[in-house]
Amino acid sequence: GLKDARVQVYALCNGDLVAERGYSLYASGKSIAWCPHYDVIANVEQGGVRIYDSSLSRLIAFLPAEYPCHVAFSSCGKHMGVGDWGKGFVLPVEEALKIVGEDA
Repeated sequence: GLKDARVQVYALCNGDLVAERGYSLYASGKSIAWCPHYDVIANVEQGGVRIYDSSLSRLIAFLPAEYPCHVAFSSCGKHMGVGDWGKGFVLPVEEALKIVGEDA
């Protein structure tokens, strides 16, 4: 079943908690990734990957996936990959940030 979890962002300079958001853990995978080039955080949640601003206060995009299990950004910051038990995909981050699914 689903369980409650928290995404927390800490300041590296002093260890202060600067942002926090709750979500439900999803059975197919747990994965969080940060993209410093766009200052966004992607999180695997039920039904896909949600992309938030780094303050976790604004949902920017939702990438639907049937069985999402992993998310990652390329080191150059231009691409992101979404792992899915059925089929995964890779796309440019700029395109991903424009996708607003029905759950966004």
